[in-house]
Amino acid sequence: MIRTELVIMDRRAGSLLSVNVGLPQDVTWHGRTVRTAVWKKPVAGPRMVRRLNIDGDGQGDLVSRFGDA
Repeated sequence: MIRTELVIMDRRAGSLLSVNVGLPQDVTWHGRTVRTAVWKKPVAGPRMVRRLNIDGDGQGDLVSRFGDA
């Protein structure tokens, strides 16, 4: 006789706590100027989410980040 058990996974939806956006800035790193958007700040209210980003957000290096940008 083969015994099987039904396992019900807990699949509650997560909660969105914060949407953070930031625009690219030029900074000095190891003696070079690099463009980065690593610093993000929370926004109030809804933001449009698009294929490559969120309105008000940017990426410093679009070629490495998105091969087709």
